[in-house]
Amino acid sequence: MRADFMQIKNKPLSELSVPKWICDLAFVVNLTGYFNDFNLKLQKQGHLVNDLYSHLKAFRNKIRLWEVQMLSGNRYHFTTLSAYKNIAYAQYAEELKSLSEQFSNTFSNFKNMEDCFNLFAIPTKSNVQNAPIHSQMELIKIEENSLLKSKLKMWSCAISIKNTSKKTIFRSLENSRED
Repeated sequence: MRADFMQIKNKPLSELSVPKWICDLAFVVNLTGYFNDFNLKLQKQGHLVNDLYSHLKAFRNKIRLWEVQMLSGNRYHFTTLSAYKNIAYAQYAEELKSLSEQFSNTFSNFKNMEDCFNLFAIPTKSNVQNAPIHSQMELIKIEENSLLKSKLKMWSCAISIKNTSKKTIFRSLENSRED
């Protein structure tokens, strides 16, 4: 049917009659959708560096999951590909393995900075020994100062509130006023 459409338009495309090529295209369509979603998460405004790193780690783990699932013949997360038969699971698993390796290599510098990201996100729960040497003394002060801990906790709550939609905040305020 796809090849018929192109022939009607006088632009025959022989690949559209090759089932293997169609499966490969479906695989790429699904991957492209996942990359688009990942890209949008990275571009979202208001994220802190630790949020971006979390998205990065989650996407890397998704790629690894898809690789294992492909090896076992599971195509659940590849809905476009699922519509076809004779799927080359081993080939796609190998492609995902290669993608995972490339992804890890490309973002290896971020892995080296993970302790810094954690220090930035939750300084009161960071390991002083792993912190940059110029931050260790201040980190100890923060860990032992209950006033600073409470301010950090309030700051964390403020960030959470900021990320909550205005409608939800107004609804909560209205509900509390009615009580």
